[in-house]
Amino acid sequence: MPRYSASLLMLALVAVAACGSSNNTGIGAKCTSTTSCTAGLQCVTSYGQSDGGCVALGLECQQTCYSDADCGSIGNGSYTCFSSCGGAGSGYCTPG
Repeated sequence: MPRYSASLLMLALVAVAACGSSNNTGIGAKCTSTTSCTAGLQCVTSYGQSDGGCVALGLECQQTCYSDADCGSIGNGSYTCFSSCGGAGSGYCTPG
């Protein structure tokens, strides 16, 4: 029976290690406030498209933008400014 308990303990430790304990605060990370994001990012409502309209997906750490040029410093230029749901000045950079 002790061998069984040791196996369960080892399995639990492996599961915890696999999930990791890192604190992802970069672009796309879930957040509750801007202070929980990496410097330079803001905690904003992210949106997706559904049936021709916008659907709020939740709060995420994002780099805000007004145009694609504002996103040029991230993702080797592969990010674009997405603002179709929130109106002018409320965009954020998304992978293009």
